[in-house]
Parts: sequence; structure tokens; C-alpha cells
Amino acid sequence: MTWSLERKYAVSIAFLIFLLLAMFSGIFYFQFHSILKETLLKESSTVRVDLLREYKINARNQTELLAENLINSVYFQNLLNIQYIIKPVRALSYVESFFVFNADGKMLHDGTKNLLHLKERLDPRLISAVHEQEGAFTHTEKSHINVIAPIKMGEEILGFVQIRFSLAEIEHQVKSYDKLFQTLNEKGKTQTIESLALASLLLTPVGLFLAILLARNLSQPILQLSRLTKEIGRGNYDVEFPPQRSDEIGQLRSSFKQMAVSLKETTFSKGYVDNILSRMLDTLVVTDLQGKIKSANPALCQLLGYSERELLAQSIEMILPEKEMTGLITSGKGSSLKTFLVNAQTRYQAKSGRLIPVLLSISKLPGKGVGQEGFILVAQDISKIKENEMALQKARRKADESNQAKSEFLSRMSHELRTPLNAILGFSQLMLLNSSSTLSDREKENIRLINHAGEHLLKLINKVLDLSKIESGTLEINLEPVNLIPLLKELKNLNQPIADKFEVNLIDQFSGQGEIFVLAEKLRLQQVLFNLLSNAIKYNHKGGAVTLSYESSMNGRLKIWVTDTGPGISPDQQKMLFEPFNRLDAEYSEIEGTGIGLTISKRITELMGGRIGVESSLGQGSRFFIELPVSEKPVGKQSGLSGNRQLG
Repeated sequence: MTWSLERKYAVSIAFLIFLLLAMFSGIFYFQFHSILKETLLKESSTVRVDLLREYKINARNQTELLAENLINSVYFQNLLNIQYIIKPVRALSYVESFFVFNADGKMLHDGTKNLLHLKERLDPRLISAVHEQEGAFTHTEKSHINVIAPIKMGEEILGFVQIRFSLAEIEHQVKSYDKLFQTLNEKGKTQTIESLALASLLLTPVGLFLAILLARNLSQPILQLSRLTKEIGRGNYDVEFPPQRSDEIGQLRSSFKQMAVSLKETTFSKGYVDNILSRMLDTLVVTDLQGKIKSANPALCQLLGYSERELLAQSIEMILPEKEMTGLITSGKGSSLKTFLVNAQTRYQAKSGRLIPVLLSISKLPGKGVGQEGFILVAQDISKIKENEMALQKARRKADESNQAKSEFLSRMSHELRTPLNAILGFSQLMLLNSSSTLSDREKENIRLINHAGEHLLKLINKVLDLSKIESGTLEINLEPVNLIPLLKELKNLNQPIADKFEVNLIDQFSGQGEIFVLAEKLRLQQVLFNLLSNAIKYNHKGGAVTLSYESSMNGRLKIWVTDTGPGISPDQQKMLFEPFNRLDAEYSEIEGTGIGLTISKRITELMGGRIGVESSLGQGSRFFIELPVSEKPVGKQSGLSGNRQLG
């Protein structure tokens, strides 16, 4: 038997209503019973207290009254009269014992016989309590009440009366009341159950009616949405939805409506997507899990010269001949991956047999139904890129050959120029040193100019030779630990004459420092620092200063600073500072230079594993630095090599 949604809702809601009704009845019953029981207990306790209080008052009054009747008998020690007076009291059922004492606390009578011969006495503490009370003293115990009253004649106490009253009668009355309260409690429980049962009986039809009404209210919109879903399934996307609601049914209605709109857009956009795929510039192929072609876009057909019909159901090996690529598809290795090949260079084979270089990406095509899974192959023709790469490599080889030829030419020319230049320098120096020479002062000055120009040309040739070695990759650097402090002192001494000539103050900030070693080649490091110091002196002003210092960093490296007070270098000039043969317009000044000193210094510093840089502002001078790795102090002979570096 299949129940409708409305019937299921009705039964569920009715069950919930009956469950809530039962819970409410249980809570009400237990709450009412608890309150009734608590009230009856309070009443029982109150009755007991009231009865006990009244009993105490009566016992006290009876004892005091009896004490007044015994005044004369106790005064005259008339024991028979005492017995006669107390006998009626002694016969009472609630009187457990009765004693008469004299003023000293000695027992006189117990209501039945003369007790003068006994030595029993009244407890002195009780006598003190009677005196403090100035009247009868009452003491309550578990099953009885003791009342002690003074027998007084005026202010004189002649004796005491002690009566012990039983509480059995009080307990009997309390039990009677407890039984009455228990009867009331049981009757209240019975009446409560009957009332709740009657209320449940009256509310059951109402609950059933509400359950059916609510179930119908809930199920009708869902049934309407079910009918609309069937219409959408038939392709009717323009169905009329029920009015909007603000509850969960309304949210469900909005979701169904959005689904209908999305399905409509998806259906109508299939042609749009097909149009995009047909106009893709990149090639696209779809295969099944066995590598059979299921679809191909026009770009692939145009590139390879096939029609789509010729490609359908053919193996992907027909257009992708490289086994490494086709193996990813046909072997099933990529079936568990989402994208397992991205931008791999391979080749497609055209119908004519021509191999076309492409950039290929392969992705897994997910699917839930049989035959829906497969692979998507997207490729880009890179034939022109490959042609450009080949042309670029050819041009690079030609440039390298030209550069090598230039370097070899400069090297040969430098050697060829050195031979006659050394001869010119040698003869000019001999002529100047010949004391017997008859040369005039003007002729000697001309020879000095020849010698100075020759030395400048020799320096230029040596630097050009160094630059050609660096560019050709033949300049070797032998790294070793170099003690920096002696090297800096030597550089300062070498440059001091130049500083004196240009009236520049040469300052060192390393005097008094301990040993510190850097990893470099000593002669090349000296060459670089000499170039920086000489530049700082030459491009300074009279009265200026050049400071030589160093600082260590946390990364195991050390910076050597050459700071001058010259005119500074603009940011635009700093960009061209290390370009060969660029003196930044200083070639128009009287300062000599070649324009390749900083270029060589930069290349040598980089070969030694360091770097060179500058911090400068116009009008504020410049700070050049060389950064090199710090080295450990060598053990034994310092000439042990740490490593070789060669440009190339």
C-alpha cells in the first residue's frame, strides 16, 4: 500500500500533536501532584506544631494549677493531703509520672506513697532553670514533656512539682491528620487524571482536524511543483509557477524556477557553444577512454587536411604519432587524473605526412553514463614559433662568433700595440735619464708628454685586454682568503700621492681593527678598490675627503665602502655608470680616464662572487661599495686556493 504525501504528513502531524498533548498532560500531572504533595506536607507539619504548642500550654497550666493546690500541704508536710490532691492527676492516661519535691529538691511523694525515706533528689540544674524562668520550666523530649513548676508561698519557694506528660496522644492525632491528607492526595491525583483524560478526549478531534488541514497546506504546493517538474522534463520551460511564498516552500519554488531558467538557457546556448568551438584557433579533439576520436573542431581539420568524417572513430595515433603521448591515453594511465598533461611540446601528423610542432594539453573528460568519459586534447600550432627560435639561435651564434672575433682582434691588437709602445716608453725614459743629453728644456717637456701619453695609452690597452678576456670568458679568478686590513692600508698608501696631488683628504676607518678575511683574488680585489679610490679622488674637489671603511652583515658577507664628497651622480647617470667607454660627459673635462674601469671592476667583482653598487645624490657625494663573502682565517700558508671562477 502506497501512502500519498498528504496522508504521510497528516499521520506525522497527528502523531506529533498527540505526543505534545501527552507530554503536556504528563508535565501538568506531575507538576500538580508535586504542588499538592508539598502543600499537604506543609499542612501536616503545621498541624503537628500547633498541637504540640497547645499541649505544652495545657501541661504547663495543669502543673502550675496543681502547684498552687499543694502550697498548704507542702508547707505543713501533710503527705496524706498531698496524696489526696495529686491522686486524680496521677490517674490521667497521658500522665506518665508525678513527683513532689521539697525546697531542697528532696523527693516527698510520687502520688502513690510516701517517699521521704528515699535519698533521690531533683536535679540541681532543673532547680536553677526554674529559678531563672521564675515560673514553670518545660522540657520536651522524644516521647514526652517534662514540666517542673515551683510551689510558692508569696516569694518563698516551698518545693517543686514535676509531671511527665506522654506525647502518645499527640502522635495519634498527627497520624489521623496524615491519613486524612493522604486521602486528599490520592483523591486529587484521581481527579487530575480524569480531567486530563477528558481534555485529551475533547482535543483529539481538534488535533486530527488541524493535522489534516496542515498536511494539505504543506503537500499541495509540493504536488504543484511535482507537476511543473514533469512539464519541464517534457521541454515546456515556460510553465506558470505558483505565487511566491516566504517559507521553505517558497525557496523550493524559487529553486525550481531558477532550474527551469538555467535549463532553458543551457538548451538554447548549445548552439552558441558549438559556434565558439567551430571558430577556435586552437585545435580540439575529443576521444573515448580507448583513444578513438569522437569529435574534432574545424581548426584541427584545417591544420591536418582531414575532414571530420575521416577522423571520427579513428585512433588518436593517426594524428599523434609519438608513442609517449598516445600511450597516456590508450594505456589508461591518465584515466584517473583530471589534467595530466599541460603545454607539452609534441608533433601532429598531417594527412600529407608532414609533422607539425604543437603545444599540447590533455585533460580527462568526466561523465556519468556509459561512453561519456574520455579525453580532451587541445593543441596550438607553434610552427612559426619554432621557425623564429631557429632564426634567433642562428643570429645568436653569428653574434657570438662576431664577439669572439672582436675579442681575438682586440687581444692581438693589444699585444701588437704593446711592443712599439714599450719601445717608445723605454726610449723616452732613457732620453730623460741621460744626464749628458744636450736637449733643451722645451724638448725635455715634449718627451715627458710623450712618456705620459704612452703610459696612458698602455693603461688603456691593458684595460681593453682585460675587458676582452672577460667578454671571451678566458679571465680566470683564483679565490683565496684575503686579509682585508693590510690590503686597505696598502691601497691607502698607494693612493696617498694622488690624493695629495688633488688636495683631497684620504681618511681610513679601519685602523686598529683586528684581522678579517674575505674570499677573493688579492690582485683583482686590489685592482677594483684602486679604481674606486682613484675615481673618488679624481672626481672630488679641492679640500674634499675620501673615506675608506667596511661593515659586516648578518648573512656572512662584508661591504667595503669608498665614500667621497664629490658632485654626486644623478639617477639617470647611475643607470649608465657601468657601461663600457661611457665616462658620463667627463671626457670633456681635464680628468684622465678610459671609461671602462668601472665596467671591468663590476665584471671582476661578480666573478669573485660579489657585487658592486653605488648610493649617490647630486651635490652630496657618492658611496661606492663592494660586497664579498666573509672567509675563515686560513690555516698554515695563506696561498691555498679556495676555488676558481671563469666567466662563460
